[in-house]
Amino acid sequence: MRPQLQQQGQQQGGSFNMPTNPAFDHPSFFNNLDPSQAKQMAALTAANHARIAANSRPPSMSAGGGTSSGPFLGGITPAGYSGSKHDLLPASTNGHANFQQPNNHGIPQTPNSAVNTSFLDPPMSQPSVQAASLKQRQQNFLNGLANVMAKRNTPLPPSLTGVPSPNYDPNNSPWSYIEPSTEVGSFRLANQDVNLFRLWGLVMQQGGAQVLKANNGWSAICAEFNLPEEFSQMQANGSASVALMLEQMYTAILYPFEDLYKKNIQEQQRKAQMASRQMSMAQPGQMRGMPPNGVQPVPAQMQQMQRGPMPAMGMMGQTMPTANSTHFNPAAHTPQTPHQRPGDPNLLDNDIQGIKRKLDLEDPEAKRARQKTDPLENGASGAEASNAPIQTTGRARQPLRRKIEYVPWARELDTYGGRDLRMIDHEWNTISQRRPLRDINDWGMIDVEGLRMSIRSKLPTELSYALTTLTVLSTMRGQNPGSGFPIFQCPDLFDDVLDFLEEEAFGDVQDEVSTDSSAEISPITTHRELLNAIYDEELKPFAVLENHQGSKKLESGPTPRSGDTILTIVNILRNLSVVSDNWQFLSRHDRLTDIMLRLCTIHQVNGLPAPVPSSLSLSDLVRIRKDTLYTLVNLAAFIALPSSSSQSATITRMSRRAFELVASYLVDPTEAVSPFASIQVAGQQLSGPPKPSALADTALEVFTRFSHSDTNRQTLAQTIPKPHIRQLFEALVHRLPLADMDFQLFGREAWLSYLEKTVMSLYSLSFLAPPSLKQRLKTDRKLGFKTVMFRLVQKFLTNPNSEFRMLFFLCSRRAIETMKVLDDEGDLFDTTETTTTTLSFGMGFADSSDNVMESGTGLLVGQRDAAWDMLMTREVFSDEGMFKELESLARVECQ
Repeated sequence: MRPQLQQQGQQQGGSFNMPTNPAFDHPSFFNNLDPSQAKQMAALTAANHARIAANSRPPSMSAGGGTSSGPFLGGITPAGYSGSKHDLLPASTNGHANFQQPNNHGIPQTPNSAVNTSFLDPPMSQPSVQAASLKQRQQNFLNGLANVMAKRNTPLPPSLTGVPSPNYDPNNSPWSYIEPSTEVGSFRLANQDVNLFRLWGLVMQQGGAQVLKANNGWSAICAEFNLPEEFSQMQANGSASVALMLEQMYTAILYPFEDLYKKNIQEQQRKAQMASRQMSMAQPGQMRGMPPNGVQPVPAQMQQMQRGPMPAMGMMGQTMPTANSTHFNPAAHTPQTPHQRPGDPNLLDNDIQGIKRKLDLEDPEAKRARQKTDPLENGASGAEASNAPIQTTGRARQPLRRKIEYVPWARELDTYGGRDLRMIDHEWNTISQRRPLRDINDWGMIDVEGLRMSIRSKLPTELSYALTTLTVLSTMRGQNPGSGFPIFQCPDLFDDVLDFLEEEAFGDVQDEVSTDSSAEISPITTHRELLNAIYDEELKPFAVLENHQGSKKLESGPTPRSGDTILTIVNILRNLSVVSDNWQFLSRHDRLTDIMLRLCTIHQVNGLPAPVPSSLSLSDLVRIRKDTLYTLVNLAAFIALPSSSSQSATITRMSRRAFELVASYLVDPTEAVSPFASIQVAGQQLSGPPKPSALADTALEVFTRFSHSDTNRQTLAQTIPKPHIRQLFEALVHRLPLADMDFQLFGREAWLSYLEKTVMSLYSLSFLAPPSLKQRLKTDRKLGFKTVMFRLVQKFLTNPNSEFRMLFFLCSRRAIETMKVLDDEGDLFDTTETTTTTLSFGMGFADSSDNVMESGTGLLVGQRDAAWDMLMTREVFSDEGMFKELESLARVECQ
């Protein structure tokens, strides 16, 4: 049932708000007639109104004419509501909105018209009044927003909305991250002002926040406020995207208001539909659509609008334009209810057609006529409209044909190299909201025997469960520092893991290594050479299509790649080596070190390096070598190489592979440079305090601990080839400081530790070298070992600051010992010669070792003056052993 429309008079000089024939228009006029006469009079009156409406409206009149309920949430206008034509008249005498239809049908809109359009719509003709109206609407919006957030116990700052809130606490407010603006109702983002009222209008014009997010339209919203695409630095949300920050701020501030607004609109539509159903249920003997006694019911919403605006959310009942003072897009909003729709020239015709369709539904045997696609003339429209409610057998009118156009849907992508960067950034920001990793408590009681059976079964699902469980257990840490999963309590489980690792990597191939010293010595493949080989292989045009070593075989089916399984087990072993309680067990295990070092072996295929295990690729090999190196850091100090002849083959391959693994990170000529040259990378600036290479520092740590014990030194001296010892010795000399810029770096703890490990490694290599190699190293002028080492000692011991000398005293002492070992040119493992003085009559062992004179060949005889200056320092003079060694280096003995 449509609302009753009032037609205003068109008499010249008459009032524009004067209704025509009020006695006949009033519903009480039909109470004095019998039912049949009342029915005929009501039909004639409806036909008369339809004829007047059809003949008087000009063709140029917009379909948006008529009344509208306008306010839904405290005066907020829906997107399909045109605020320019239905603005509430501020000059209303009763202080309420005028909901009468403006009657300008009989006034021709020509330049010479006697009636000005500004008289009919004063607010739109006066810019000052329009600005004041816009300001008032914005203030009403801020009041409603403040009330909504206050009811949610999250009051907004008064500086943002201009509305004081007694519950607002600036110290505990969740809105502390909002940067206030100088203008009320705005906040600062990326050095730009963002108006809340305009932001809400733009988002609603696009269909809401959820629709905007699905269409990736926040970038267009940012452009409306001249916002940049990215921040200059990473923000607290883990992203530098301005669009993402604007979306999150809108969700936090305005989305609760938007959600409540949409729910209110839906509730109003539901109530209007229920009211229209009740009005359409007419009793027999009355005109369809009319209630008993001819009284037309008015919905609760219409009664409330007639009394005044709806005081929802504490806001005034005024319409609200969009953020840029333009109209909302009607297609982007929810359809309006019948009493909210704009006026239509065929409004009565649509109602009559609705009655006709209802009569046709009641008569299923009747045959409906086909509707013409062209609209009828004005005169015929009024005549047929007057007969349609009474003559049910007449021709029924149907809605005009609609043209359906299909627009291809496509999402606009901002890609780089075929990748949607915004989508990737969005997924990265939502990772934290996904399900977190399972905690150790989620596993419940773990059966160790069950894990053993799962590993032995070699079924993909069982192996996945067993390896995942072991990975979680290996990362478990106890309450005490250094405590964790005690693998030493599960030796059988550890053996099963090693058996599966060896079978997965090598199969039935036996480990063989040549122990013959006369065999050809293979060069050391450095870590840099492996990386260069990987880069060269992947830079080929069709690298993806080639079948590389370690790739998954197609006939294996949906099973994990063998290389991934090996990497998982090696990672478990590395995690277990971190626990101090497992050090003794792992270091003394007779298979662990041997298997891990065997995984790191390399052989040449067509002149290129390749892993010995066929199931590993070069990338897998690089990762395994790193994990093995970090595992040896924890276990090297506890590994003791036995000197038994029964295990000579195992000892030989273990010592050689361990030495080659350490040397691969140290002997590359490109990386074996002075400390300051190692941190100078072309095209990059230093960020933070410079530190030495992590892999080189770790390799020095492993070699220092591994070669510290005398038994390990003796084994290494017997198994390591002389060229490898010389190559590593020369690389370590090249890593010593030379220039003043190098010495300035050693004021930091990381560089001081790096220098001490380098000097200690040189001492171990000097100890391992045979006499012939020591002589060549000492006399090699190109290497300049004596000059470099003496400059190092002189820099540290002649410094006037005593604290500086004590800081480098240990490093200086080890450097002097290294020079002394090379100067002696003796075999330190030869026990055939006695190292004590021959006893004479009346002498004891104590007397023979008190005043032993150090002998030497005068390695520092050319720098005797500088050597005497160092001997006079307090630190050297107080250390008797260091004083004798330095004094012997500056003295020449004639034999």
